[in-house]
Formats: sequence, structure tokens, C-alpha cells
Amino acid sequence: MTCRSKERLIEESFRRANDLAEDLHYLREIANNNNVERRNLRHASVVLRRMLVEDELKRVGAPRIGCLEVRAHQLNEVYRACKKQNYYYYANLGAKVCGVYLKGISAATQPASARPTENGALDGSQDRFVDLSIDSFKKQKIFFLRDTWVTRIDVIKHIANKGGGAHPSNPRSGGFDDFLDEVRSFLMIHNIDGVPSIGFNVNNTRSSHEIGFGYGSDLFDPFLVEILATACQLTLSPKIIELEQVIKIEIERRNKNRPWHKNLRDRALPEKDV
Repeated sequence: MTCRSKERLIEESFRRANDLAEDLHYLREIANNNNVERRNLRHASVVLRRMLVEDELKRVGAPRIGCLEVRAHQLNEVYRACKKQNYYYYANLGAKVCGVYLKGISAATQPASARPTENGALDGSQDRFVDLSIDSFKKQKIFFLRDTWVTRIDVIKHIANKGGGAHPSNPRSGGFDDFLDEVRSFLMIHNIDGVPSIGFNVNNTRSSHEIGFGYGSDLFDPFLVEILATACQLTLSPKIIELEQVIKIEIERRNKNRPWHKNLRDRALPEKDV
């Protein structure tokens, strides 16, 4: 990319950069909120859809700092364990809801004593991190059910399209979408008299039309928790923080060069004659 084309792309994407800075600020507020609500996470899914599905992060970041990376959980050992040890379900997660930090929740078809050991691969998976490109971060496999993996981009689209208000008139239906409902309904996190609780859906082996925990502002399904985890990983990634700082400096420089900004303090409304 030549300097001229780089400057042109920065100029053309300035409004997008300003919006992206606001979106990242919102995600950081969500990530740091110990009392996050379901509605916050549904809205966050739309923000993430814009950033990752519609590639706003790449479009804004490429001309400013080059290749973006997100610091995510290293899950290679998890993939091997799920393949070898007859695991039925796995949820990556990595966020705090209802006062408890959730990570690496799994269910198996056999007791631990009947499975080959993998040195605690699932239990310790989220203590290791790796810097992924935006495309690899989107496509990272983070949920597992009956030999089928679900990626981060699948989760974001599913929540944004169904509960976030993005493209509500054209929802996906049947097939994989029903499967995603089943993965989402496998467990539920909620408070019972102030005590954090996790419920597993024992009916999950049956038709996805028969499953479900009900509804309520204090109920969090694993897909919503994953939306929060994605917000945490994005806003804590060094490259994303660097991009935010570059945009902040760009906004400040542009504002200082505008006449209305220079003269704003000296301006006053004319006094009306009485």
C-alpha cells in the first residue's frame, strides 16, 4: 500500500473510525460491568456483527496500523480432547455473569475414569492465549455438540439476527439454525435467591423444538455469555487498544484544525435588547 493510497483510505474511512471508537467504548463498558444485563448483550451482538461480520474492524484498522490481531484462548488441545475423549458438549466462554466467571464448560458421554487422560486439556485450556488474525478469530471454533463445532461468527450472527434487531425480516430457518438453538439451550446460567446457578438441559438429546429453559432478565444462555467474552477479548487485545489510540489522536487533530473548534470558547450568543 503506497503512502498516497493509505492516506486516501484513512480519509475515506474517518467517519467509520469515529463510529468504531464509540462501539469499542461501548463494548468496554459492557466488559467491565459486573451487573451486565441481557439487553446489553443483545445490543453488543449487533455491534460485533458490524465489526466482525461486516469487517468494519479490518476496514478501519488496515490503513492505520496494518494487520489487526485479537488475543484469544488457545484451543488446540481442546479440539484434540473433544475428538478423542467422547465429549458430548463444550462451551468456550470466558466471562463473568451472575457473579461467577465461566470458562470451559463441558459434558461427556462417559465418566472421567472411562476416558483416556489428556492432562486436563479442557480444564486448563483458557490459561493459554494466542494472537489471532481477525479472520481466524471470527472462524475460531468455540462450541461443540455431538461431533459438530460452532464458530464465533455463527454465534454472533445467530444472536444479532434473532435477538439484536439486525435483519429481523430475513432470519435463517431450519437445519443449522435449529442446531444452533440446540447448542444455545444446552445450559442456562441464572441467580436463585442471589446464588449463581447453572442448569443443564437434560432434554437436549431430543428434538430442538422440545428444549428450552424459559425466559427472564436474569437468565443467561451460553451464546450471550460468549458475546460478553468476545467483547472482553477484543477490548483487552493490544492491537485493538493501539487502534483506539490512533483513532483518538486522529479525531483530536481533526477537531483542532477546524475553525469552529478553535473559536468555540470565544463565541457567545448576542444579548437581546430588552
